[in-house]
Amino acid sequence: MVGILAILKAIRRLVWRDLNSIFSISLNNFFLFIVPIASELLQNSSGLMAIAPFLFLFGILLLFPLCADPLNKVPSLRLRLWPLSRWQHLELRVGSLALSPAFWIAMLLLCARAGVIVALVFLLVAALAQGITASLHYAVARLPNLNPLRSIPQFPGRLGGIVRIAARQIFSVLDFYASAILSVAAVAYRLLSPHPDPEAFPICAVLVALGMSTYPQQIFGLDSKAGIARYRIMPLRGWQILLAKDVAYFVILVVLVTPLDLGAGLTFGLVAAAIGRYPSLKLHATQLPWRFVKGDLRFGIAQIVVGTGLGIGNHRMGWSCFTIAAAMYFVALLRGGQWWDRHRCL
Repeated sequence: MVGILAILKAIRRLVWRDLNSIFSISLNNFFLFIVPIASELLQNSSGLMAIAPFLFLFGILLLFPLCADPLNKVPSLRLRLWPLSRWQHLELRVGSLALSPAFWIAMLLLCARAGVIVALVFLLVAALAQGITASLHYAVARLPNLNPLRSIPQFPGRLGGIVRIAARQIFSVLDFYASAILSVAAVAYRLLSPHPDPEAFPICAVLVALGMSTYPQQIFGLDSKAGIARYRIMPLRGWQILLAKDVAYFVILVVLVTPLDLGAGLTFGLVAAAIGRYPSLKLHATQLPWRFVKGDLRFGIAQIVVGTGLGIGNHRMGWSCFTIAAAMYFVALLRGGQWWDRHRCL
């Protein structure tokens, strides 16, 4: 029994560390944009209904990391080496379920008088999400070719390998999926509404671009030390490495915003990449996969304010705002490339 308790304490530390990583959403640009709007809307009686889609979006995306099996955080080899009997494995399984954040959220729902039915429904949804996650993890482990990230094609040219790696990294953070859901919802509104408001689409394009705008602050956040070392020994200039990283970001962004308003969305993306250049190179932050990207508050606010202003301005005043954003991006690209060539490290 003492051994089980010691193992559960170790798992508790892993769960707590993993739970802390989920709070990276608090410095994500999309979250920073929604919070003041939500606080303003909640003062009205209908405010909760206005922000409900965003709460639902955050809830769905965070549900999968919150409902992950605590035992999956332990390396499988180490788990097999523990000298535990079948009963002890059963005790460990039951004890680990009590450490799951989903279990504690269900208890909070009960304490908040949401009702037993609501708590049970949440546990059922959490169990379903955990089952889907475990099944996908098992299938990919047994058949690596089923991993959709491995099917991303090789891009042509000298920079193709870096572009491919960057695309995989973008697809492994929750920011992309938030933007993709927003894009699909906006396209559905355009196609299904009998009289869609044309002024809504540039705003939607800016929202989609804003959802991915934190990533430029962390373009090297998912790279390992070995990956950074490979970049350093490549016969490439600094601006080429940065451009390859940005190409993946811009290609994905263009696909998401083209059905809405390409000019507004791409203008915002150029501003986000330009302002995010400094923190991506000089603020040595790391990023975990399948989380929202954690940015820097100072640069995040600048991305939101300048990007929104130029993005909406591009729609209302023409392509002069796009030209300003493009100039900002190319200056940041050249300056960042020079810094990389001088330091050759992060």
